[in-house]
Amino acid sequence: MKQKVNLQLRLINHTLNTIVKNQILLYLKMEEQDKQLRQLSVLVRQAERNHLGESK
Repeated sequence: MKQKVNLQLRLINHTLNTIVKNQILLYLKMEEQDKQLRQLSVLVRQAERNHLGESK
């Protein structure tokens, strides 16, 4: 019985560790996408300013 409980606890621990690792990876991907979005926004604003300057 004790072995079965220990096995279940190890499985739960492994599952929780996997969830935590996946959450960290998702967070890092979101951070990278946020950075890329900020860079893209800067480029769009620059392009809009350049376009407005050309159309005068």
